[in-house]
Amino acid sequence: MDSSAYLNERIAYPPLDEQKAIARFLDHKTAQIDALIAKKQSLLDKLAEQRTALISQAVTKGLDPSVPLKDSGVDWLGEIPAHWMMTKLRFVINDIEQGWSPQCHNQSADEDQWGVLKVGCVNGEEFNPNENKALPEDLEPRQRYEIKPGDILVSRANTKELLGSAALVKTIQKKLLLCDKLYRIKPSEKVDSSYLLRFLRSSIARYQYEKDATGTSGSMQNIGQDTIKNLSLPLPPLPEQISIAKTLQHEYTKGLVVETKIKSVIHRLQEYRSTLITNAVTGKIDVRGYCIPTTTEQREVAHG
Repeated sequence: MDSSAYLNERIAYPPLDEQKAIARFLDHKTAQIDALIAKKQSLLDKLAEQRTALISQAVTKGLDPSVPLKDSGVDWLGEIPAHWMMTKLRFVINDIEQGWSPQCHNQSADEDQWGVLKVGCVNGEEFNPNENKALPEDLEPRQRYEIKPGDILVSRANTKELLGSAALVKTIQKKLLLCDKLYRIKPSEKVDSSYLLRFLRSSIARYQYEKDATGTSGSMQNIGQDTIKNLSLPLPPLPEQISIAKTLQHEYTKGLVVETKIKSVIHRLQEYRSTLITNAVTGKIDVRGYCIPTTTEQREVAHG
């Protein structure tokens, strides 16, 4: 923006006393709104903590708190159900590999184009196939890296918070290729894909990622294939794996309904805040006679 034009912009300019009244009104009202938003955000944080705790509990202790337990043999893990076994991830997968990252176009691939996945495709609850870059037409796609339903994708290089993010490919419509910042895991018949996904997203797996990650803590970090292969995995019988995965999905769906409602309230509060400021500084509402209530008055209003 041209500084001269900016400085010559016409603005609403009320008398000084009215400016002060508007400022007092907005300070008070926006503080109230911000406090409400903070409370709603705190609820979202608690829901996220509860979901993390539920997953960790389910993949280390199961769903039945009455079952006998045994020592897992892993110091930091503690006890697991007596009928479970401890194993390493490499014993329940058929393959793990990373992909190929050629120089691509910035835009995502059209339906008839090949695309190379971006690492962000695994950052959400579901695999996002739209997170890709179109492969240039003069490059031959390496079809050995084509994404298939049933693949589990894991971020091998990312910031500390996103390192190890994982997603299960359930269906695929586009011609997409694995990039070199993602691992593709192909589960064997010994493990349910959805259960394995929940484990890979658990705090138990994250502890192991962070323990063995390389790179500067404040920037990009990496986890090697050996770290993934050597993850300590508490493994229930296959039918119980399926039951745990279904229960966790059900609980996630219930939680998502609550989260969506809370986020909608936050969005409406933010919109109200913005509208209130605009209306106050443009004179659409008259706040000259507004008095900030005392603490006692606020309590009386709050309790009717």
